Amino acid sequence: YNGIERLKGTTGFLDNAYVSYGKMKPHFSLEYTREPQDLLVPERALLANMVAPASTLGIMVGQDTDRWDWALGLFSSDNTSNIPGIEGDGFLVANLAYEDVSKASNGSPLRTRWHADYIYNFDQNNNPAIPRYNVVGWRSINGNKLITRNPAFRHLLSTGVELQQDRFAFEGDFILANGDTNAWGLTLTPSYWILPGTLQLVGRYHYADTDDANGLVGGMGVGTDPYFDSSPIFTGDEFHSFYLGANLHIYKD
Repeated sequence: YNGIERLKGTTGFLDNAYVSYGKMKPHFSLEYTREPQDLLVPERALLANMVAPASTLGIMVGQDTDRWDWALGLFSSDNTSNIPGIEGDGFLVANLAYEDVSKASNGSPLRTRWHADYIYNFDQNNNPAIPRYNVVGWRSINGNKLITRNPAFRHLLSTGVELQQDRFAFEGDFILANGDTNAWGLTLTPSYWILPGTLQLVGRYHYADTDDANGLVGGMGVGTDPYFDSSPIFTGDEFHSFYLGANLHIYKD
């Protein structure tokens, strides 16, 4: 038993508007917002895992229309595996997205979706929900460096685009984190259905950078999210990763 990851309700009102409440994961960035079983790659990128907020108590108000989606919410600073309480000043989450479907030069439908996610942390240095892990006292596997503090962020920004046409799809996401540690990065993920609905080829390039000597914190490979995994982690000031794989769909996702 590892606790309750999510326990929320959603009530609709007016024209496609809604309010969600309870313990839930704030929407931030393409990879963190997506459910794990829907990810095209085995693990989220280093920077996404490094800055993503915890699943905690919150309330969100939003609306989904044909083209524009928006949401605004307030979340608690409590980070517990069960039901969080209302602690600290919390953090604000704002989401905006625009989606359009047009015709490409060859006549096939082209879906384009742009998004922008912003988080303002009212408890910059004392918010256990941002980031959602605690690595104080750990030592990095590269250089055996002792980690004496967790990264602290006041502002988090993610913006990017998704493109989909016939068998080809592309996702690009830029993340900026500002606070005691400043970090930024880019994730590019193209994919192509070799056999539609069955075999999908996926590639990803991820880049992260920071001004601090050991400002980046995270693991390498599959299952190295510091929140779930206690294996050795890496620290540094620049990170590049490349991934190439194929997804075989035996039944749906």
